[in-house]
Amino acid sequence: LGLVINVKKGQQLAEVIPPTMGIPGMTVTGKSVKAKDGKEERIHAGKNVVISEDGLRAYADIDGQPVLEDNKLNVLPILEIKGDVGTATGNIDFLGSVIVLGNVKSGFAIKATQDLEVYGIVEAAQIEVGGNIMIRRGIQGQGKGILKAGQDFSARYIENATVEAGNDIIIAEAAMHSHLIAGKNI
Repeated sequence: LGLVINVKKGQQLAEVIPPTMGIPGMTVTGKSVKAKDGKEERIHAGKNVVISEDGLRAYADIDGQPVLEDNKLNVLPILEIKGDVGTATGNIDFLGSVIVLGNVKSGFAIKATQDLEVYGIVEAAQIEVGGNIMIRRGIQGQGKGILKAGQDFSARYIENATVEAGNDIIIAEAAMHSHLIAGKNI
């Protein structure tokens, strides 16, 4: 859905265009209208943003998501989804870590270059991250869920899903009718 904007380290985020002098106008009755000159603006750098020496350009200091908060431009390395990953969010593709406070619904995908933490349940979703995957509750993959972690994977339970981890797979309770592949230990 285009809700998430990714920027790479060194990418230009903003540029200040110098103000111009106002040009006097005229009303419909022919009276002269005095013009206002443009005002000079500044970029206020927040976290992970670098301003050029001339103060006219802002650049990302890390990979992440640009966010404007309290009139300051920030680049955040973590994307927080306050609800479910589903029709309201669409698929997620993020340069950094992702936290999902709800569930990941069937048919949706998450890609992240770093870690993923899901507080709810993962249904028949496609997930691939470069770092760790931590599912606080569990996976109900319906035979279609595929989760790939570049490092470690942990969940309370796994049901009808395929899980791959570069290192370890840690299951707190049970894994049922699932296919597990680990680089080191299960």
